[in-house]
Amino acid sequence: MKRVIVIVVLLLILLLGTGVFLVLSNLVPQTLMPYLTFLPPSMTAPAEEKPPPPVRKTLVQMDPLTIPLIREGKLRGQVAFELQLEVKHDDHERIRQEMARIRDVYLNELADFLPDHMAGRRTPDLILVKARLMRVSDKEFGKGTILRILLDNIFVR
Repeated sequence: MKRVIVIVVLLLILLLGTGVFLVLSNLVPQTLMPYLTFLPPSMTAPAEEKPPPPVRKTLVQMDPLTIPLIREGKLRGQVAFELQLEVKHDDHERIRQEMARIRDVYLNELADFLPDHMAGRRTPDLILVKARLMRVSDKEFGKGTILRILLDNIFVR
């Protein structure tokens, strides 16, 4: 009798484990999902979320930024960047109006960062430069105002 009970319990565990596996791996037909009431509604109902509408984007060209590399009181070179800012289409007029402030913020950030960064280097780390400019953009103008910064040309003298 003990043997029969152990076999029945093991078969139940095997069946339940197989059922859970089939449900979690989405192998159960959708017609049977409503009958599986032990699942939360998120797993029984198919997801019908509409993706958000695409955001219209605009590129705003900036005048070149030239940053002097001053270390130990001497001019060691210059780095010039040509940038474009990718912004939401609705914000592009506001960005154009604030271009002088954006330029000032970028120049200050790069003037503080680049001289030490360029010590012992021939070219700047562009990923790091873009990350720093995005961080200061989010801080000064609000997160999501400037979506992306595109570096067109970089000149190191």
